[in-house]
Amino acid sequence: MDADEFFNMFMDRLENQIKGTKEEHFIKQHFGGVVSNELICKGCPHYSEREESFLTVNLQVKNKKNIDQSLAAFVEGEMLDGDNAYHCAICDKKVNTLKRACLKKLPNHLIMVMKRFEFDYDTMAKVKVNDYCEFPTKLNLEPYTQQGLRKAEKAKKKEQGQDTEEQQQEENVTEYPPSYFEYKLVGVVIHLGFADSGHYYSLIQDREKEENSESWYEFNDHLVSNFDPKEIPSEAFGGEEKWKYFSGNDSSSMKEKIKNAYLLFYERIEHCSEDQFTTGAAKKDSPKKDEEGKEDRETTPTNRSNVENFTGDERPQLVRKLTSDSTLDSAALVKKEKEEDMEDLKNVPKEFLQNLMEKNQKFHLHKNIFSREYFEFIDEIVTHRQFTPNLKYTENYNIDFATNPEAYYDLETLKFAILFILTAIFRDRAREGIIRFLPFVKKNLRQVIFCDLVIY
Repeated sequence: MDADEFFNMFMDRLENQIKGTKEEHFIKQHFGGVVSNELICKGCPHYSEREESFLTVNLQVKNKKNIDQSLAAFVEGEMLDGDNAYHCAICDKKVNTLKRACLKKLPNHLIMVMKRFEFDYDTMAKVKVNDYCEFPTKLNLEPYTQQGLRKAEKAKKKEQGQDTEEQQQEENVTEYPPSYFEYKLVGVVIHLGFADSGHYYSLIQDREKEENSESWYEFNDHLVSNFDPKEIPSEAFGGEEKWKYFSGNDSSSMKEKIKNAYLLFYERIEHCSEDQFTTGAAKKDSPKKDEEGKEDRETTPTNRSNVENFTGDERPQLVRKLTSDSTLDSAALVKKEKEEDMEDLKNVPKEFLQNLMEKNQKFHLHKNIFSREYFEFIDEIVTHRQFTPNLKYTENYNIDFATNPEAYYDLETLKFAILFILTAIFRDRAREGIIRFLPFVKKNLRQVIFCDLVIY
């Protein structure tokens, strides 16, 4: 089972588990999109489409230099003509027809699958495609959507007599703003290996930090380390690399990289919900508002965007009202959600909750203990303390707080430093802290309790 198969199985089981709960539409709201399978008749003005939901978008990698080419191939389609022409049920005749698939609705979290595995009918075996394929950190998907394709086609058509056809198509198209199509890269799953064996690890952006920060981490089993996003091309694009080998004299040749991106995770820069958009037909048929705007929320006194319309004593009163109402609504909503969450937890077994809590604590401990900020904090505690040589120390000498508080603090600080070395620094792949931290601890161990720390 590869990562894509695991993801689909996981989502399927998760969907079954949350059916009948208040979160039953969670997967669809955050990860679900819609592909439109279109039949666009060229010999008559008729058009039909079939919608199909998706959680991932599969992209060709073979002979594609970047995912723009892959997405262009995804929406390219084929012309049904000649003996293969489509039979239009309305006209009751065969007409030349463009058959294609395109993205109609996009999720806030878009997952793309790079088709790195295929079946070779010559060798009758599964093979891995290691071709070079670039992907950007910022991606605009409008050219590959139903709305974008309509725009491009409309710009090309200037001849008279095309309005009827376009009108019928546009009635089913939702109008989205430009921000709807803007995405940023937030994660990559890398496959290292071959078609029948290999290893997965992930590159993930830290989205808890500032919006413009480029803080990434590599998650490789239990090892977590900082990752420079500038290394994404060499780590994930695939292609070839120079390989050195020794055979009497140094030689080198090019070979395929066996590590490359398999899953791409993009997040919409400005999250939105499908409910806030309307189709062209709905927009066209919606009732018009009167000039005073009595039914139009945009011009009512309770709308924030129209505070500027009020002057004098009315404006500060309106601002206070809006702020107060908003704060009360937000507080009530948070309180209600907490109560609902607590109600749901009553039905969860206590053993499961305890086990989940322990795993979460362990996860956050590992996340923080290997962070650069945590190491700098420990480094300050240990290296900034002035240790005092304990001349009275012997094997049977007892250091306690009551008799010798300074020596007690010295010893406890060193014990803590040794524990930190053995549990954190040695397990950190970078190991940058050992160079300065370890000699400092060894030196003060000799001074305080006249012993040495031997590390092999």
